[in-house]
Amino acid sequence: MIVFFAFMAVLSFSVNAQTLQLQGEWTESNPYKITSITDLRTLSSFINTGLNNPSSLVAGKYFELTTDLDFTNEPKFAPIGNSYARYFSGKFNGNGHIIKNIKILEGNSNCVGIFGFVNIANWNLPFPSIENLGVVGAQVNGKQCVGAIAGQVEGCAYIKDCYVTNSDIKGLSAKYQAASVGALVGKYNDCYAGTVSYCYSQGNTVQGSNWLGGIIGDNHIRIENCYSTSEIKQAAVDKYNRQIGPITGTQGSSQHASVINCYYLEGWSTNGYTTNNENG
Repeated sequence: MIVFFAFMAVLSFSVNAQTLQLQGEWTESNPYKITSITDLRTLSSFINTGLNNPSSLVAGKYFELTTDLDFTNEPKFAPIGNSYARYFSGKFNGNGHIIKNIKILEGNSNCVGIFGFVNIANWNLPFPSIENLGVVGAQVNGKQCVGAIAGQVEGCAYIKDCYVTNSDIKGLSAKYQAASVGALVGKYNDCYAGTVSYCYSQGNTVQGSNWLGGIIGDNHIRIENCYSTSEIKQAAVDKYNRQIGPITGTQGSSQHASVINCYYLEGWSTNGYTTNNENG
């Protein structure tokens, strides 16, 4: 329901006993505006616990971050979307702003990141996207599919002009299980139009058992014009299963999976183990 107050549109959705109210409309020219940490937390609560299929309600709708958000001394943040049933399907523009010092500590959960799970809810609407967003000094951990920007992306979605720096991203999966951990995205499944482009990862530590990458841990789409200078730390118990790399840990066999015009530092660190999947 869109309610107008003094010529200003407000998005109003029921979130159990709460109400999600964000200034703006769903259009590209007047997106819903995230103006505070509270707004971001409320969007997360709406997607994760709201009634009446909230993933479909935000499908194709535009959201914009209007200011830097500093989570220093804030409680941990719950990912926006956490499963195939509850996921972010809108278009999020960080507008060049930074999310600082966020803590997303979900050690026993899968799909962990600022956006835990991203997927398409309606193929007739614009594809989901996350653009123009910086993440600095984040602490992110989960069981599998862990990334500072997004834990898992399904279907055709775009991540563009984003970066993660000076962050600790960790997968806590059991021995010999694929962690799928990347500085930006943990796992990005196959789609003909999915891309990560013009992004970078710098000064981060990416840790886990296997499938670890400086940009994406487990990749099945096109990565282009990206670079990473992050450190990859693989658990010693899996030192003989070495699907790790400076850009992507493992590269899917799909025709859509590719790494184009991406760069990393020569002699990048892998905690003493050698990768079998380097990309350049």
